[in-house]
Amino acid sequence: MLLLVIVFAQAALFICSMLSPRLGLSFFGSNSLLCVLGIWMLETRNVRPAVLYLAILTFTIANDCICISLFGVSLYDDGFAGSVSLVSSLLALFVKPLMAIVLYHELENRGGTLSFKGFRNAMRGYYTSAFAQSPQSPSG
Repeated sequence: MLLLVIVFAQAALFICSMLSPRLGLSFFGSNSLLCVLGIWMLETRNVRPAVLYLAILTFTIANDCICISLFGVSLYDDGFAGSVSLVSSLLALFVKPLMAIVLYHELENRGGTLSFKGFRNAMRGYYTSAFAQSPQSPSG
């Protein structure tokens, strides 16, 4: 439940931060990819979306710091929309480490690990799922 609230709060803060287009295409692209992966992660119980979401989340934290430090001052020129955009982008940046902690616990609950072997197995698709563990029907 907490993961659902955090993903949709992150999406809402992202929408509010895009009131001013001055944050740039990099900010828009990385955060929109994060929202799409978050919805995919909530839809399925596999390990792969959670690992991808954690990787993109780590990149997005660094990208947000760069974009806000470069373009944050110019947001004051946009008036109220720029101020709302700046505040919501900063709030989204502060929520992302909390999201990473919650996501790490969710990854462990799904049976994944953050070791190199666990990451490689998740990307190849060797995750546990209900379909992979179902017994095969006898033929004939």
